[in-house]
Amino acid sequence: MKKILLIVLTLFLSACANNPRSTERLIKELERQGYVVTKKSEQPIKDDSSSYTAAPIDTNKDSGSAIDYEIINIPKELTMLVFTNNSDENLYLEANVVFKNSIGIPVGAKDFECMVIGPKESCVAYRYLDSAYDKAEVSISTKSAYYYSGNKFLELVSNKTEYGAVHTITNNGEVPISYVNVYTVFYKDGVPVDMTTTYIQDIDYEIKPGKSISKDTTTYDEFDSFTTFISSSYKPN
Repeated sequence: MKKILLIVLTLFLSACANNPRSTERLIKELERQGYVVTKKSEQPIKDDSSSYTAAPIDTNKDSGSAIDYEIINIPKELTMLVFTNNSDENLYLEANVVFKNSIGIPVGAKDFECMVIGPKESCVAYRYLDSAYDKAEVSISTKSAYYYSGNKFLELVSNKTEYGAVHTITNNGEVPISYVNVYTVFYKDGVPVDMTTTYIQDIDYEIKPGKSISKDTTTYDEFDSFTTFISSSYKPN
């Protein structure tokens, strides 16, 4: 009985893509030994294991949920989560995110954290990933925050520059606001291309009442627009 061997060329063409003669020699040797070689595909598999391909923006917006989130994928293997607090409390937030490929196999897992997210406000957390992914499973835990968000006291004015943006923040409240950080997401034709973070604070790591501080942020990517997010905190009396 003639031996029949079904060889799916896509499995070994990827390994021999740089040397097609090796593939042909293997086929001829198998045929010489009496095997029937069936060519299922002539296209080699592209190996993306070492490259990052951003998945589409993912959102979870549920009016009945205390926390909504949005996933924004940016080149350079950067994934950013924007959390929105629908409650009336200042919350500390942790999120565990499992990243999976198209068939549901985990390719990475990261923890995201917001020290404080104020009522009806948003906070940003980001991580760099090692692998491309197709979908994400997000598990969120919250508890009452030790600090309060100071965003409601802050006024942000941003101006586009040739290579980024200049941010000016004024503290219109009556208490110092600490650890003021501005996240700037740059877009080209509506697609995110870069994200930068800029701490805007004085020597005491705060912006004092009635004071304004300006700082710029730079991107090396071509862009035509940007959006901003602020994080800040203060300790209640």
